[in-house]
Amino acid sequence: MFATAKTLRQPPPRGATIAFWAAAALGSLHAASSIYWAFGGNWLLETVGQWAVEAAQDRSFWVFAGLLAIGILK
Repeated sequence: MFATAKTLRQPPPRGATIAFWAAAALGSLHAASSIYWAFGGNWLLETVGQWAVEAAQDRSFWVFAGLLAIGILK
């Protein structure tokens, strides 16, 4: 089936729009945790693994830059 000009002008189904915004909100929350940890927060840090806890406690520039980059890319 080929797309015509009429079918291209139709808005997406309501369920797809709701799913998109829900995924965007959850993804933003997921990214916010990395940015929070980059700036020194430690809430829920123990849920990601011991190596991550030790790296976050190191507080070096590279850990800060890495967590910030991960948060931005998420």
